[in-house]
Amino acid sequence: MLLDGGEPLLRKDLTEIIRYAVRVGVTPHLSTNGLLLDCKTVKKLRKAGLQSIQVSLDGAFSETHNFIRGYSESYDSAIAAIQNARQGGLSVTVNTVLMKHNIKEIPGIINLLIKMKVDFYRVASIVPVNETLKKLCVSTQEFKDLLSFLVKSKRQIRDNLQIILPSNKLVYILDEKADSNIMLSTSLTSNIGCEAGTFLCNITPDGWVTPCVYFSEEQFRAGNIRREKLASIWSKSPIFRAFRNLKLARKCMGCSYLMKCKGGCRALAFYFFGSLKEQDPRCWI
Repeated sequence: MLLDGGEPLLRKDLTEIIRYAVRVGVTPHLSTNGLLLDCKTVKKLRKAGLQSIQVSLDGAFSETHNFIRGYSESYDSAIAAIQNARQGGLSVTVNTVLMKHNIKEIPGIINLLIKMKVDFYRVASIVPVNETLKKLCVSTQEFKDLLSFLVKSKRQIRDNLQIILPSNKLVYILDEKADSNIMLSTSLTSNIGCEAGTFLCNITPDGWVTPCVYFSEEQFRAGNIRREKLASIWSKSPIFRAFRNLKLARKCMGCSYLMKCKGGCRALAFYFFGSLKEQDPRCWI
């Protein structure tokens, strides 16, 4: 269970939520921008039962990260948060949202995280929920080149830093002999190569359940946990059934990689092309 935001550290009942999750057998994870993660907070989170945390870092240099985040002290706070989390005994993942402003800094971020002895590094594609964000997206060729670099780096530095790829499914197109440690298992059990509504769901602050965090529109609301149980929403919602039985567009259906890739991210397809059935826009085929 990922506690995300906004910024979850603003919640006064956060440790209570973590303790409850642990008590009922759910493993909680936390994602933060790092601004509020001092040593005292780390101790409280650890005492509540938190074992891992994700901190956002969108540039190898302060100028880049602060520009993207819109706050002059954001970079220093993120670096301090990573150090505080590690010293406090938490497993640390650093997340970078990939965009035109920072794509050239990914190698530098990796080198920095190795020096800081971070456990995991995740590169996430930006999902353009509006036209402004579309302008920040990298090109298909840029994404392909970066993915190739990340796959190579993942193999070379796996003893020092575990890299979580921005698209496990598209690796099949890049490298047909990609080892099983790089892949996830969704393509074996799902009609689509996307976890939304099949392996995961999102719960908004006001209780609405959606296929993933990017599907926030009313049309994707599968139910509300304040009115019915999550298990019932998960198993009976027409929204989730639609995702699990989704038929992809003709371009994907005629592709020789379909059974391995299965179309990729549905949120990217929807916000780029206006349809859940279209191909992942990062695909270069």
